[in-house]
Amino acid sequence: MRTKRFEGATEQEALEKVRDELGLSAIVLSIKKKNERGIKRIFTKPTVIVTAAYDENEQKRDKVLAAALKAAQDARDKGSALSEDLLPVLSDIPEINDDMPSVAEAIEKEIAISRQQQHIRELESQMQNNEEMVAQLMSRLAMAEAAASSTPGGTGAEKRYANQMLQMFFDCLLSHGVVPEIASVVLEDAETLSISTEEDINMVAKIVYNKIMSLLGEPRTLIGSGERINRGETQIAVFMGPTGVGKTTTIAKQSSLLLLNEQKQVGFITADTYRIAAVEQLRTYADILGLDLRVIYSGEEITNHVNIMSKNHDVILVDTAGRSHNNTDNIDELNIMLECVPTADKFLVLSATTRQDDILSIIKAYDNVADFDLIFTKLDETKSLGVLLNTCYLTGKRISYITNGQNVPDDIAVFQADRITKSLLAMTIAAGGEA
Repeated sequence: MRTKRFEGATEQEALEKVRDELGLSAIVLSIKKKNERGIKRIFTKPTVIVTAAYDENEQKRDKVLAAALKAAQDARDKGSALSEDLLPVLSDIPEINDDMPSVAEAIEKEIAISRQQQHIRELESQMQNNEEMVAQLMSRLAMAEAAASSTPGGTGAEKRYANQMLQMFFDCLLSHGVVPEIASVVLEDAETLSISTEEDINMVAKIVYNKIMSLLGEPRTLIGSGERINRGETQIAVFMGPTGVGKTTTIAKQSSLLLLNEQKQVGFITADTYRIAAVEQLRTYADILGLDLRVIYSGEEITNHVNIMSKNHDVILVDTAGRSHNNTDNIDELNIMLECVPTADKFLVLSATTRQDDILSIIKAYDNVADFDLIFTKLDETKSLGVLLNTCYLTGKRISYITNGQNVPDDIAVFQADRITKSLLAMTIAAGGEA
């Protein structure tokens, strides 16, 4: 027997590594948590170390069976019988050579059972979500009807729909900061339905939910968002935006995710030399994480630094100066830098606490120099998440990430449209904390 150690962010992740590499016959000897010491402990999550023992012969058998199972799965996915390539794979296991047909049949049966179980789990999850959604909607509808009947002239909100159910959705969206015109767009597909039964309510809820999901769209994340990943090229990401939205902190959070979760070699370039504190803040993060930091004083300087850093970095994150979007000189200066890195991913960082009109004005100004995706910060400081839906609808931009606090690297996440949608429809209690 031999032993080997595996490390993961969680116990489940570490055990999955054991299973993937050593197979199901491996024996877990110990499970321990490991915490960093000193200041790194603030920025680093504890890891789990699993020590496992394995027999090399059993390990080979498990791997061959896994390969056979995958070959059978591939054949099933193509709608064909077991692939002829499966038999040579199975023949590598001496113990089953005498009973090849029954083994192949068993694998097929195992695949069928696995698919059925997965399908059942998906249906159960969907039914549970639908039941919870309808129950909450029925409760809100009852409260809305009670309020309307007890208050002369209704609740005081804008009365746009004769149907109480649609009016409830409309009021809910407005209460979260969605502008009336966009709230009406969300509900337009449901207006043609006659709503009288619980099934009708369920249908309306699905239509409204799916409409918001489609308007919010899918995020385009940094890792895996371009062909450069497959070619092994260095990714460059430029973070733009006005002063005070949290660009530098967002870059620190993003670098921690790339370093700790993706095991990427990350480098910093900062052009924010107008604020000494910004350079020092990024330098502090770079020192703690052991990352390379370069400071540039003009847009043209970025080319030389990128060429040097690309030799030993997977990702280069660029912090730009936060300047007024109303100043055309600032925008022109940024444009010079972006022309030097034409293949860079661009992210416009915005605060969710900013007025809607100002957000649209900022996006319009930056639209003149680059195509970009959005990062919304400070979701923990507002309850008006409707600004996210308004922005996506009015600009056609996609949101890639959101942040909801100052903790590095915890308070950042890939944008999840389903959570924002549920929050806008009052299906969750704490939208900012969940997003």
